[in-house]
Amino acid sequence: MPHLRPLGNRPHGVSSQSQSAKNRVEPLYFSGTSQAPWVILRSVVSGLSRCDLVEEAVDYLHFEVRSRIFQLVDDLEFLLDAGGSRIEIRSASRKGYWDLGVNRRRVEFIQRAFREAMDLRLAKEKAVQTQSQLGGGLKQMPEALHKPQSSSPGG
Repeated sequence: MPHLRPLGNRPHGVSSQSQSAKNRVEPLYFSGTSQAPWVILRSVVSGLSRCDLVEEAVDYLHFEVRSRIFQLVDDLEFLLDAGGSRIEIRSASRKGYWDLGVNRRRVEFIQRAFREAMDLRLAKEKAVQTQSQLGGGLKQMPEALHKPQSSSPGG
């Protein structure tokens, strides 16, 4: 499996592929096919402030995120491992020694938003499935139950 760029020795970022516990974050996990999670991730990250997509491939996304005040650039990368049902993450500052925890907080936000979006997607799929099952049962009900009842007596 391809790897994201290593972080190096500075505490300026986090990666799901880091060997250092201090710089390690969990990858994003999913079940089923990779198409929907990849689209959801792209949507979640594209919604971040000052975040621009600079490179996209079938299994790789690279965003640049600019700091609000000094306009410093952080690299935010994702690598899809469809066979392992996970998405590897790397977020790191290009300059400076320490990032004050900004990249970890960013990744943790993305992880939460991704999980919530995936949970919502699963809930919608289940609702559609349930509705479909109920709809099938309604079609088999007697015709009289489908007709609106008249509100006037005898009528």
